[in-house]
Amino acid sequence: MTWNLGRSRLLGAPLREKRGTAQIAMLAICLSLSACSGGDSGGNDDDDGEDPAPDYDWSALRSTLDSYVPDTVSGYAFNLNVDDVSQFTQAGGDISVDSSVLTASATKAPSAAAILTLVDLGLLDLDEPVETYLQDSIDWPFAKRSITMRMLLNHTSGLQTAPDCLSEAVTVTMQECVQEIADAALGFLPGTAFSYGGGSYQVAGYIATVLSGQTWNDFFDMALAEPLDMQSYQFFGDENPRVAGGGTTTADDYRHFQQMFLNGGVYEDRQVLSADLIAEMSTDQIAGRLKLGMPLDRNDFPGYAFGWWISSPELHPGSTGPELSDPGLFGAVPWLDLDLNYSAVSLILSDTDTGLDIFSTARGLILDELLGTEESAQP
Repeated sequence: MTWNLGRSRLLGAPLREKRGTAQIAMLAICLSLSACSGGDSGGNDDDDGEDPAPDYDWSALRSTLDSYVPDTVSGYAFNLNVDDVSQFTQAGGDISVDSSVLTASATKAPSAAAILTLVDLGLLDLDEPVETYLQDSIDWPFAKRSITMRMLLNHTSGLQTAPDCLSEAVTVTMQECVQEIADAALGFLPGTAFSYGGGSYQVAGYIATVLSGQTWNDFFDMALAEPLDMQSYQFFGDENPRVAGGGTTTADDYRHFQQMFLNGGVYEDRQVLSADLIAEMSTDQIAGRLKLGMPLDRNDFPGYAFGWWISSPELHPGSTGPELSDPGLFGAVPWLDLDLNYSAVSLILSDTDTGLDIFSTARGLILDELLGTEESAQP
């Protein structure tokens, strides 16, 4: 059986050499923050013989990002892509453009996309009870037998949101962690409410390992990182990597994932994910459900789909959207706009509120430049 759409590798094929544990740890601390240096580049990539891209002016964005250092954040890395052209890349403070930064919850959308490749392969049905795929490796309680992969990836399963085992990447196996989650009481009847957390994603990731016969790290590498040429993307831990929040990446590598999404699942002529699944990931999955656990403002981010928050239209005036984002605990915020065909990612090591502030401010400046008007000014 081939791995993913038209891919010639077989399940279990050798993977590219991994970084060692110590090096991954260094990357997650921003390549030893004190050793990182800033860098920037900007402008339009128009050397391929095609019509040149519009002559945008990103000077306001550049100066605004720099204004956050060092009083608000110690450093940042930022990348902006418009119409499949890298428009603006900049870093400042103790983070460089090549720094691999812990993204926390901004890991969810890539993890969900990797798991969804199993749907394209015909190995997984989003609406089939997950017990079907556990192959007796987990003692799955009767009360949880209606839970589906769709529920797991959209936080509507009712499973424990923050089990202790998520913090045990070395001493506990992924199977043991999933059994702990399975044994815990339900927070609500599956499918009836939304409660954000990492427990359901750990179960979803474990199912991917069962179906693929690989570890999570190897599965993610084969399903997403290699076809997207995401050289830096790594997860903490081999035994029990945190599927919903343990990813580290550079801004440029995350851009590859965003561009695949904007291109309807295609990256450099490779169909990594089907257009139908990209559409699923862009369509609100929690409408009409009770929202019990909301880490973000429910008015600003009323929708959610497979790792992506869906913004309120008032936040991106001049664009019909949808605008999708995946903010993380330490302030990493990747986002993309399917109407204006642009993506951006901001990586910092601070907190969610600071990350959202940079996101909001940068978004306004980007919309002003793309639309050529002031209608994108934030209220």
